[in-house]
Amino acid sequence: MADLKTALAHHNAGRIELAKAGYEGLLLREPGHPDALHMLGVIHVGQGDSARGITLIQKALAIKPRFPMAWNNLGLVLIEVGRVSEAVAAFEHAATLLPEDAEILLNLAIALCQHGRLDAAISSYRKVVSIQPGSSKAQLLLGHALRDAGKLDEAVESYRAAIALEPDLGEAYWSLGQVLRDLERLGEAADACRRAVEIKPGFTPARRELALLLLRLDRHSEGLEELRKAEGMVEFYTGAAAAFRVV
Repeated sequence: MADLKTALAHHNAGRIELAKAGYEGLLLREPGHPDALHMLGVIHVGQGDSARGITLIQKALAIKPRFPMAWNNLGLVLIEVGRVSEAVAAFEHAATLLPEDAEILLNLAIALCQHGRLDAAISSYRKVVSIQPGSSKAQLLLGHALRDAGKLDEAVESYRAAIALEPDLGEAYWSLGQVLRDLERLGEAADACRRAVEIKPGFTPARRELALLLLRLDRHSEGLEELRKAEGMVEFYTGAAAAFRVV
């Protein structure tokens, strides 16, 4: 136990090679030590050897199946290498063992979205929000899932909740603007996108969206000015300026 504590202390302090040596030394004496296998797997993943990392974490889980953090970490690396359905299964195992853990539920929701299971993802995000009502990230990601599921009015509510929790969250304003645009609430959409670029002046996608919304609202001079400011929009700006006879 002392050897594991020492290796974990090195790991937590960023002394990765010393931690790695500690886990390997422990495994020489106890080849089936699940904590050492798990943490050594985490190190291999961090060093770019995902295949070895997956193998080690799976060995840990074969020995100690009721190991929620190992299931969670296995899910994270499986997502990273594109094995999404397996990642979902890993996060589901973790969530079964720790059903009130917001981090695990959030990871599960993200994986479910990538797997196209939007209703299940929305349910998982809602659980995260109930556990951590102050999480702007959870509200933002819930908004994305609701938007992708076509539940636009609910997405608006979720984005507004994220903004209430974190008023300078530019991505939430931009996402809100896109959904309001799809609802044909163009004035509100433009206001949301304008706030996004006020928060992050270099946020080109939001500035482009703002410009196009302003043009649709017949606010041509403002729209063309925003197009001029948006990177990569020079050709569009030139053509639009000619079309609207604005220079």
